[in-house]
Amino acid sequence: MSDGIPAESQDDTREQLLDAAHVQFAERGFYGASIAQIAGEVGLTKQALLYHFKRKEELYREVLKRIADSLFEATRAEQRPDASPAQRFEDVILAIYERAAANPLDTKLLMRELLEDQRSEAPEGDWFFKNWLGEIITLLEAVEGQADLPMADKIARVYLLISAIQFYAGSDAVLTRFYGKEEFDRIGEFYPLELRRLVRRLLTNGHTAN
Repeated sequence: MSDGIPAESQDDTREQLLDAAHVQFAERGFYGASIAQIAGEVGLTKQALLYHFKRKEELYREVLKRIADSLFEATRAEQRPDASPAQRFEDVILAIYERAAANPLDTKLLMRELLEDQRSEAPEGDWFFKNWLGEIITLLEAVEGQADLPMADKIARVYLLISAIQFYAGSDAVLTRFYGKEEFDRIGEFYPLELRRLVRRLLTNGHTAN
């Protein structure tokens, strides 16, 4: 207990603030979201929010860490020990796609973080998504013919797949507006199939990359 507030209640409030911040940061970005607005979403004052998170940077950091931890856990969970390294890599990429499609706010925030570099001054220890990308690169290196590639090539291959996933998953509203809900649903049926083909092309045709 702290300041007469039960620890359980503090934890609940903290999670509510993180949920509200998650939405605001995804929709408005780091600079567009305000502490007062986030606090208001859960019926608190700005001062009450600052009791839990001293600065907006700290709140943003925790939101990013929560997403990165979830991605890392999902990546680890899909690594079937009985699968070949190539199949394991493919399974993980498809699991990342399914998670991105099911969590549009995470997708928007991840795209903002990777494309806009909103925390360029953050310490290296806070580059949470770098650790996640490193895990995927390690899986790629286990596939025959991939380990000896230059690191820049490995990063490019992983980033090609991740960016394809994030861009598509983050474009649901636009694609629906362009083509209609029925056609968008059809696209959703084909997209994972095309993603599998892309993964396999990268793994089988990339051995002779110069």
